[in-house]
Amino acid sequence: MGNGAAWNLSVNYSCDGDRLLGTGGALREALPLLGDAFFVIYGDSSVSCKLGEIEQAFLHAKAPALVTVYRNDGRWDRSNVVLQAGRLVRYDKRNLSLDMTHIDYGVSILTSGIFAARQNGEAFDLSEVLTPLSL
Repeated sequence: MGNGAAWNLSVNYSCDGDRLLGTGGALREALPLLGDAFFVIYGDSSVSCKLGEIEQAFLHAKAPALVTVYRNDGRWDRSNVVLQAGRLVRYDKRNLSLDMTHIDYGVSILTSGIFAARQNGEAFDLSEVLTPLSL
């Protein structure tokens, strides 16, 4: 990808440094490059969705985060989301339960404020800031 010039893009990088920070820690480190709200798309996910529609849902919700989910029923990985009436009511990767039928889909929109209690250089999983938002 380089600096993105070959595709008429401007690409900046934020590196973990000497130790891996996890997705949460890496995003916390990159906040100066990301702005107030930003998409997170997992590199190991193959998703087909309309990003514009996701952005509109996020703007309409006026929430600190939006996580897309997929009906999984434990097929592809352990389901970690409780969805009720089309709304995520619990997201938890550590405390799984039988009512979890969905899984995070790999596309989210987050606001920088959800990382306020975390320090630069701190290693943590993204779920550590997302789970409390769903409770």
